[in-house]
Amino acid sequence: MPAKGNAVLNIGPGKLSMDNSDMPLRLTGEAKLGEMIFYAALPAQLSGSLVSPQLAFHPGALLRSRGRVIDALNIDEIRWPLAGVKVTQQGVDGRLQAILRAHEQQMGDFTLHLDGQASDFLPDSGRWQWRYWGEGHFTPMQARWDVKGSGEWRDNAITLSSLSTGFDKLEYGTMRVSTPRLTLEQPIRWLRDAQHPRLTGALSLDAAKTTFSGGSYLPASTLKFALDGRDPTWFQFTGALHADTIGPVRLTGRWDGERLRGQAWWPKQSLTVFQPLVPPDWKMNLRKGVSMRRWPFRQQPGRDLRRAATAC
Repeated sequence: MPAKGNAVLNIGPGKLSMDNSDMPLRLTGEAKLGEMIFYAALPAQLSGSLVSPQLAFHPGALLRSRGRVIDALNIDEIRWPLAGVKVTQQGVDGRLQAILRAHEQQMGDFTLHLDGQASDFLPDSGRWQWRYWGEGHFTPMQARWDVKGSGEWRDNAITLSSLSTGFDKLEYGTMRVSTPRLTLEQPIRWLRDAQHPRLTGALSLDAAKTTFSGGSYLPASTLKFALDGRDPTWFQFTGALHADTIGPVRLTGRWDGERLRGQAWWPKQSLTVFQPLVPPDWKMNLRKGVSMRRWPFRQQPGRDLRRAATAC
């Protein structure tokens, strides 16, 4: 996909030398790549030797973009402030920031912030520490959501050291889930090694009471699960769900970048623990009996989660 645009580079007045250059620069312009438009206003200073130069961005240096990444996602604006950032042969040094505002017609809108500090950073080399936060609306379930956390990219390892994201509620049909929130139990670490890549981590999904039609409900629940795999496009997961006396409901499965496949099951337990799931107007009391169940499931892009025809 070829890019189209125009740019103006102003140079000087200043000095270029083999040992000690001191040259002001300013790049301005815009470019279009697919459905995205990029704008640049980059005042900077070139210094050092021509063998090992340094480019330092001045106050006011800014990259901006807007447009459409995919058919449904509209980028209202992305801003990359670059004032104070320095670029050398060793990498990028300084404060790296980004602000993203976007919306999708059916799913809702959101704003995300990224703010961090880089030291001799290049992909898989050096260090970049960052924190992130944001909020938005999830229209299909009439919910507001928020996210915050921190992490770093050091050499070939990306670590998500903290995460907290959740909704005020989720409403779908007659079901309402109160204040679900996802947090880290253990940091998520992605080792980007060519021969031995590895993705590990553990998370916890907690929710208050989930109510259904007729007054039935699932008590406050906790799902804890661990990830182990190659990278974000291929990993396995194992976990367990507890909801008061219900459970544990065991979970295992895998994600291959296109499909989520797995199974859930619970061991033999008394039917009485499922009494909250029976609507009161049924006037049914579960007094005895046992239950055990195994439920294979799968999910593909564009399709709802459904029971699989066979086990994983």
